[in-house]
Amino acid sequence: MRSGSNNSRFTAGEASPIPLGSDKAEWRRWARRVPLDLASISREIVGHLDEWIAEEAIVLSYAAMPSEIEVDLPERRRTLLLTRTPSEGRLTVHRADSPMEHHPFGFAQPLASAPTWDGPIDVVLVPGLAFSPRGGRLGKGAGHYDRFLGTSPTAIRVGVTADALVVEGLPTESHDIEMTHLATESGVEEVGST
Repeated sequence: MRSGSNNSRFTAGEASPIPLGSDKAEWRRWARRVPLDLASISREIVGHLDEWIAEEAIVLSYAAMPSEIEVDLPERRRTLLLTRTPSEGRLTVHRADSPMEHHPFGFAQPLASAPTWDGPIDVVLVPGLAFSPRGGRLGKGAGHYDRFLGTSPTAIRVGVTADALVVEGLPTESHDIEMTHLATESGVEEVGST
């Protein structure tokens, strides 16, 4: 995996950022209104990630909701894993080739009965509604990824987002886990502490 520089190329998104100091609910409403060409952005990000992630890495990804960037990485010699979002409790991790079911929010996920992955994880690809240039993340509000990432402190945490959703001023809380890198249509860049 290549390390990007600490000189961030990210700037405020193309949509008008909301005023600094706004609460997370207002930021979530703003992020959902930003117009994005998800198919095009997804293709570009997958290309950058495929080039950046080592071919033998263990990569935890996610099955995208209809409003999220898809990250269908080629397997190559990688071990590809997916999260499962249970109705209660923490995210679980499963091999990407596990039997799948349809989640009520519109994405496929491993069956609850699929064997869980308890081994190491090199890279975690993390969706979000918006990110700060330093790796702060605004999720949907359930805390699934913050709780999970707290259990994988050595994994490289890559926020997957569009350039337009990398903005200053996102509110954060003490339990929010920062990303170490951001992957956008412009490339993969180191942004946080590793």
